[in-house]
Amino acid sequence: MSFIGEEDARFVHKLFKRYYFESREEVYVPERLPEREFGYFTFMEKIMIRHMSFNSPRELKDALVEKAPLHVYHSAAFYRYPRAPMDQKGWLGSELAFDIDADHLKTPCRKKHDFKICRTCMLAYPVEAEKCSRCGGSLEKVEWVCDKCLEGAKAEALKLLEILEGDLGFEKIRMAFSGNRGYHLIVSDEQVLELSQQERKEIIDYITGTGLDLRMLG
Repeated sequence: MSFIGEEDARFVHKLFKRYYFESREEVYVPERLPEREFGYFTFMEKIMIRHMSFNSPRELKDALVEKAPLHVYHSAAFYRYPRAPMDQKGWLGSELAFDIDADHLKTPCRKKHDFKICRTCMLAYPVEAEKCSRCGGSLEKVEWVCDKCLEGAKAEALKLLEILEGDLGFEKIRMAFSGNRGYHLIVSDEQVLELSQQERKEIIDYITGTGLDLRMLG
């Protein structure tokens, strides 16, 4: 939203509000809702509001209609007191969450649509440029996501899904478009909820092949 004016931003915010009102029954409500921390990004001020919780789906949906946030998030972890500061929440367990973003993939199309911009002069430049030719100021990189980028992210997400199901035997997995740049995969099997940080790291190492010596495979 940083490339549009305030009046246009307010117009888009009204569209978001209408969407949350008309589509409230389609809003995904996670399991164990009261035990999760929620946060959202305000539309106009671009401020992150955290440490929220909701006791019912209706309470959550009412808040979305009222606030019409730019982004909204919920924790993969479960807490005894989700509204409390982090060191007082009382951790009860956590799902296993994976985030695959298209902008982390080196897709060939990135060379065509990524660019840099001078915020002072509002001039666009190729990603190779280092400074603005008009004012000499610094440039901000703008990373775009196209359909090919998202196809690449989806392909990687499906590879991960195959490992989670085929190699690790997980069954309760939710895969969803993140709403922006890629896909989220959430594992909710009972056996993962109380895994330690080290045990979760070992799963990540297995998936990424960390420490694997290909020479040992012949």
